[in-house]
Amino acid sequence: MKKAYRIKKSADIDAVMKERAQKSNKYFKLYVKKNTLDHLRFAIGVSKRYGKAFERNRIKRQLRMIASLVTTDQSVDCFLIVHGSAKNASFETLKSALLELFDKHPMTKVE
Repeated sequence: MKKAYRIKKSADIDAVMKERAQKSNKYFKLYVKKNTLDHLRFAIGVSKRYGKAFERNRIKRQLRMIASLVTTDQSVDCFLIVHGSAKNASFETLKSALLELFDKHPMTKVE
């Protein structure tokens, strides 16, 4: 995923969360908000309670790879919060759960 497609500023992440358009499942909570750009932007939040830095970075790398499969016909900002139960899940389980979560939301679809 290119860095241009990532949300970095905390003010942007706060704006996405204030919109309150959310869906969740056992592993993730997804917040979505329309933006004024012509592409999807993405941010991932992993709490320190999830584990050590290498564990948090590993899950973020995996999720960025999975998120690159997501396309949308609308310009949206997505903020994904990882739950602790994702720690013990396999990559395939995380992939299917995240793609299912994106399919649930009306503003996103999977390519």
